[in-house]
Amino acid sequence: MSKLSKEPEGSFFIGQNREARILNAPIISLLDLMISPQIRLLFNMYHSLKKLENQLMGMGTMLTQQHVIDEANILHDWIASFNLFLIIMDDETKTAYPHTCDKGEIAIKASKRFKLGQPTVEVVNSMKQDCFAIIENFVDESFNNQFLIINSEHSKYYLDEKPFGQEVFDTFPDFREDIVNASKCLALDQHEASLYHAVGVMERCMRFLGHKVRIKNAKNKEWGGLIGEVDALNKKWNPSKPTEKAIRDKISGAITLFYNANKAYRIYIAHKKTPYKRSEAERIYSMARDSVQDFVGVAKLRIPKSFPR
Repeated sequence: MSKLSKEPEGSFFIGQNREARILNAPIISLLDLMISPQIRLLFNMYHSLKKLENQLMGMGTMLTQQHVIDEANILHDWIASFNLFLIIMDDETKTAYPHTCDKGEIAIKASKRFKLGQPTVEVVNSMKQDCFAIIENFVDESFNNQFLIINSEHSKYYLDEKPFGQEVFDTFPDFREDIVNASKCLALDQHEASLYHAVGVMERCMRFLGHKVRIKNAKNKEWGGLIGEVDALNKKWNPSKPTEKAIRDKISGAITLFYNANKAYRIYIAHKKTPYKRSEAERIYSMARDSVQDFVGVAKLRIPKSFPR
């Protein structure tokens, strides 16, 4: 992204392969890089209103009733679109743009008070003022807010609400926050934080397995020790049925997975002296994601009563 010719004070811009920066300016051209879809939509609403302003200016002075009706319809359509936007707007965006939202509400109420078939010049001028007040407040409030910009290649990690997939999302509702945080931190180039969450999800999977095979207080036990307990019980088990043998083999596979993850990543992450490169972080994040996805099948197993305690 090239720098603007006139930089607002305190602004930062994205450089190649640099971490996310803060942009304190009302308008940016690369809207697809903005992390908030709702803020991006608000910028699009702003640009559409600016086009509407130019369109109305191009129509010249209102001379006929049809001219008045045409302008009224144009304004009404935009206000109706803004009304839909306010309906879906989240609390964070409303907090960032309180006056813009207030002016929008005023414009919406005003547009409902006249009949589109017979608007007057006074009504249309009032609607114009309401719409342009939205513009003014939007620009003013944009200068008071900061917008976080992310490399477009990394934005998928921030925007995905189910980064480990639908099946993981459905199977482990208690893991969702950690999974989303692992993904968001990776998007923001906070590599150590991302891996803390990602490997933490794997540790929670191990505790889930310990609880599933009825180990007491499994959720509070140390990862390495818990792996040993589950492994000892699984090796002690000598099932005769083919279905039970298949379950034993799947549990054994999960134990091997978590043992290797503990040795290769958890301990390594805890004691690494130098910062992680992005390539390292993405590799470990992908490993954690794939491992948790594979674990879903084990999590859904019904452990037979013959499994030792």
